[in-house]
Amino acid sequence: MAGYVRFLFAIMLCIANMIIYGLKVNISTTIIGMVKSKINTNGNGSSYSAHECPQFEDTSLTMSADIEGPYSWSTTEQGLVVSLYFAGYMLGMFPAGYFADRFNTKWVLLISVFANSIFSLLVPLAAERIGVLLFLRFMAGLVSAANLPVVNVLVGKWVVYEEKSTWVAIINSGTSLGTVISILSSGLIMNSLGWEAVFYIHGVLPLIWCVLFAFFFADNPETQKFISEPERDLIVKSYGHRQPSNSGINVPWREIFTSKPFWALVVTNCFGNFVWYFLLTQLPLYMNKMLRFNIKSNAFISCSPYLINAITNPLLGKVLDYGRRRGYWSQTNGRKLAVGVSE
Repeated sequence: MAGYVRFLFAIMLCIANMIIYGLKVNISTTIIGMVKSKINTNGNGSSYSAHECPQFEDTSLTMSADIEGPYSWSTTEQGLVVSLYFAGYMLGMFPAGYFADRFNTKWVLLISVFANSIFSLLVPLAAERIGVLLFLRFMAGLVSAANLPVVNVLVGKWVVYEEKSTWVAIINSGTSLGTVISILSSGLIMNSLGWEAVFYIHGVLPLIWCVLFAFFFADNPETQKFISEPERDLIVKSYGHRQPSNSGINVPWREIFTSKPFWALVVTNCFGNFVWYFLLTQLPLYMNKMLRFNIKSNAFISCSPYLINAITNPLLGKVLDYGRRRGYWSQTNGRKLAVGVSE
C-alpha cells in the first residue's frame, strides 16, 4: 500500500472549501436576526409589524418567525451587506488565478482561510457602523478569491490521475457541505445564543484547520515530511503531475480567449453560479419575510438543495472514474457528461 497522506491532504482541501463557503453565506441567514422588523403605525397611533405577504400571516407562526435585531438597515443596505462580498470576490479572482502558482500555494490558501476567520470574528464589532461592515464584507470576498484557484493548483500537485475524478468531486463537495453546515448551524445558533454567537463560533473553528494545515502539510509531495517514499513516488510519477514550480511557463492568452471550450465553460459557470448564489443569498430572507417560516425551519429548508448536491457530487465522481476505467467514456467526455448533468 502506497500510503494515505494524499487522501488526508484532499480532505483538508475539502474542509478548506467548507470553511470559505460557510463563512461566505452565514450572513445570508444571520441578517434575519440582525435587522429590526418593519414597523408601521395605524390611525390610532399604535404600532404593528408589516410584512410583504399578509396572506401568509398566522399569529402563532408570526411570533416565532420574527427575530428582532438591533439595526435599522434599509433593504438596500441589507442587499449590500450580502452582495459586497461577491464584488470583492469577483475583483480578486483574476489576480488570484494568475498568481496562484507563482507563490507557495499552501501559504496562500492558509492566509485566505485565516483572514476569513478573522473577518468573521470582527463582524459583530463592525456591524455597529454600516460603512465599516460593508468594507469588511468586501475585503472578506477579496481574500477568498484565491481559494478555488489555489485548490486547483494543489489538486494538480497532490491528486493521482487515476483517482482524480473521485477526489476532485469530494474536494468540490466541500462547497456544498460548507453551505449546508453554515446555513443550518447559523439558524440553530442564532435561535439559541443570538446572532453574534454565529460569527464567533464560525470564526474560531477554522483556526483549528489553520494550525493543522500549517504544521502537518507541505505545498507539494516533493517537500512533504510526513509521507512514505512509495506514496511520494506514486504521486510524483503520476500522469499530469504538476511540478513544484511552474512560474516560468508562458500563458497562451490568445489561445485561451479564442478557445471555444473556454467560452463554453464561462457561459456554463455564469448560469450555474447565478442560480447557486441567487438561492444562497435570497432564499433565507424569502422564507422568513414572505412565507413566514421560523428560523429553524428556514435553515433546514434553505440548506436542502446544497445537502443533495453534497451527496450526489462524490457519487458522480465515482461513476465517472468507473466508466473511464471500463472504457465507457474518455476523461474528456466524462467531464462533459458531468457538466451536462449539473446544468
